[in-house]
Amino acid sequence: RGVGPRRVKNCREMFERNMHEAKLAAAGLRPDWGAQEFETGEEAWWVAGETVVFGFGQTELNVAHFAGALLFLHLIHLHPSSYGLPNTTDPRILILAPLALTDLLAAPASWHAGMLRLVAGSAARPDPAPVLAENVLRELALGDGRVVVGQVGEPPALEAPGKVCFRRAVYPAFLKARYF
Repeated sequence: RGVGPRRVKNCREMFERNMHEAKLAAAGLRPDWGAQEFETGEEAWWVAGETVVFGFGQTELNVAHFAGALLFLHLIHLHPSSYGLPNTTDPRILILAPLALTDLLAAPASWHAGMLRLVAGSAARPDPAPVLAENVLRELALGDGRVVVGQVGEPPALEAPGKVCFRRAVYPAFLKARYF
């Protein structure tokens, strides 16, 4: 059974809404809808392995908003196959955030940094300290940090000569609470 134009339109709208809620544009990321063709000679920077990509804004300075993102990360750890990840995965976490939040994540005594270490921990790395990277792609390619943090702004932390392609990436959106 084929996919009709209405279903494709609905999928595209859901994709665009999720990308908006994931705040990726604010973090300098522009995910493409579906597979895109590369232009002849265009370079691509490939990021191997599995990566959970968060685009944070000023609202994540608020503990409740940051906690919602951490809850989503916890759900990914508990149910990786629900997010298209292998059950045996230990994905890296990429956080693109404004300066005020990167400062909080760099301060070991801050609530944000402590909770991130708790939730991002795994059997292999029980207490992963965030790695602040000036060049996120270099850190993802060459570093062994589990949590990589890049500052959004000038100069951009996620800068590449062409497209950036993740082998497998999860872009969590904001979990919205519903009260009855």
